[in-house]
Amino acid sequence: MCIASLPSGLLLTGYLLAFSGSQAAVLPHMQLLAMVLLAPWFGLRLLRTGDERAWRWTLALLGTSVWLICIAYAALVLIGLQSWGRVVTWVLIETYLHDLPGLFDALGLRWWHSLVLCLLTGTPFFALLARHLRDDPVRAIARRSDARIRWLAAFSLLLMAPAQLVRFADEPALAAGEPLALTFYSDRQSQSLQSHVRSDAPLLEQEAALAAQAYKPRAGGAERPRNVVLIVVDALRADAIRLDSQGTLKDYAMAPEFGGAQLLAAWPMWAGCAESSCGLLGMARSRSLHQMTAHDLSLMEVLRQHGYQVKMLLGGDHTNFYGLRQAYGKLDSYQDATSFAHYYANDDRLVLDELARWPRWNGTPLMLQLHLMSAHPLGLRLEARAGQRRPSTNYISAFWRGRWQERDVQAQNYYANGVQQLGWALSEALGSLRAKGYLDDALVVITGDHGESLGEHGEYGHAQGVHEPALKVPFVLLRFGESINPLTHPQGLVSQLDITPTLADLVGVPFFERWQGRSLAREQTTRRDWLLFQQGSWVGAYDLRSAGRVYKYVRNLSTGSERAHEILSDPGELQNLLMSVDGQATLLPEWRRATAQQVAARVR
Repeated sequence: MCIASLPSGLLLTGYLLAFSGSQAAVLPHMQLLAMVLLAPWFGLRLLRTGDERAWRWTLALLGTSVWLICIAYAALVLIGLQSWGRVVTWVLIETYLHDLPGLFDALGLRWWHSLVLCLLTGTPFFALLARHLRDDPVRAIARRSDARIRWLAAFSLLLMAPAQLVRFADEPALAAGEPLALTFYSDRQSQSLQSHVRSDAPLLEQEAALAAQAYKPRAGGAERPRNVVLIVVDALRADAIRLDSQGTLKDYAMAPEFGGAQLLAAWPMWAGCAESSCGLLGMARSRSLHQMTAHDLSLMEVLRQHGYQVKMLLGGDHTNFYGLRQAYGKLDSYQDATSFAHYYANDDRLVLDELARWPRWNGTPLMLQLHLMSAHPLGLRLEARAGQRRPSTNYISAFWRGRWQERDVQAQNYYANGVQQLGWALSEALGSLRAKGYLDDALVVITGDHGESLGEHGEYGHAQGVHEPALKVPFVLLRFGESINPLTHPQGLVSQLDITPTLADLVGVPFFERWQGRSLAREQTTRRDWLLFQQGSWVGAYDLRSAGRVYKYVRNLSTGSERAHEILSDPGELQNLLMSVDGQATLLPEWRRATAQQVAARVR
């Protein structure tokens, strides 16, 4: 029984300890497994008839198959939590089942690895189970019972599974965060956004709807209808990409020329979370997640009202990624990995090959958003394009392969290899657009939806915490065509929410009144006091009110722990100011007040 419960124990342990899952999920999860798996299992054992040996081997094979499926599901849930901070959904499982060869390549595995793993784990379990069933105590008890009672008990146990499944479908334990409920019924969480929660306050919804109705486009369209190309690289750290004054990518021995573009800005930028959904929507709608509604106008929607065509060409599966496709709203063209059956979902060649097929620009102002996956741990590394730094191991699958020595070096090399491939992908994408006239008069932004941890504070990947590597992304703004004045870095930190107002300003369209970011193309007359962020159980704020200091306050709602750092003097976040003798205890009430709305949104 202990061995049989290993998959559930592995899943719940990782879910609770490594990813701060809710303890309320344990009881409904165990109850569901007991009713759906254990009760029918005991019922089948009561029904053993005929050839005892054949029946025993059949039961052992069935039990082993279910056990291996449970192990695979536990692994997928933990990979999902590690990769994007959310329990994997059934539609994503289906997507990756169709893309198994590409997924294996991205993880550095081969198909026979899975076969060998199944044999190594399944064969001993099968042997133990068959031996246990040979002297089955359940069968021994049944033999002493009346046949009618035995059959009645067996069918009662077998009927528990469909009854429990009906109840599960009717009332899945979504509020408790039960993993199976999140896998099959996450679409019922109308206010959920990956591992975050949006506000559902009626007054806020009404306010946003009225503001959207009141928005008036500029007569005659955009004042400066330049094309806008927003390139979002999944999991791109701030230190992964740098450009010199000629717009040349310098890192990782790469020097692809971006067509002689003018470099307007190349700064670090802070994201509002450490995962894709809220990062992408935060930069599009220029609003903190806990205050965002479905009525808040995005940059895409505003530009469409000014005569722009808006197109999205995205690596990765956004259609099935927790409602992200629906959140983008109405577009003129939308393509992601679900549009290209002959590619692995996270292969950037699907974006590059489609761009190569595009016609020349027809003169209509265009906003194009590209999403590239080369830097993401699940992005496919192409042998001819990725870097060759060694040793290199995908840090998602490293715990499977037992490579614990020099793990940080392996993770950093794996990531650097992906970033080198990214340099090629960026050059190819911009080269295609430039050759077809799309960049004759254009603004190009290169940024990340969130950062990536490579061993800092023992964290790998993203969506696991809010340390600086997971929140800090690059912001590169290039100008193709006639030169304009470069941007001046404002006081304080640059926010991901600033992208939309900045681009709107540079093409000459009115701001939407609910945008919380500020245009980086304008001289700043006032300092920004706060930047808010959240991730799973963590909420926090950057306090920018003190000249020469940036305090970072973090609160974990699951554990109640709090910490604070001054990130200019302590960028590694090694000293918790709340624990020091001269800590900033007097500022703590203000930090708590600054994050109060986030806390309310999380616990509502």
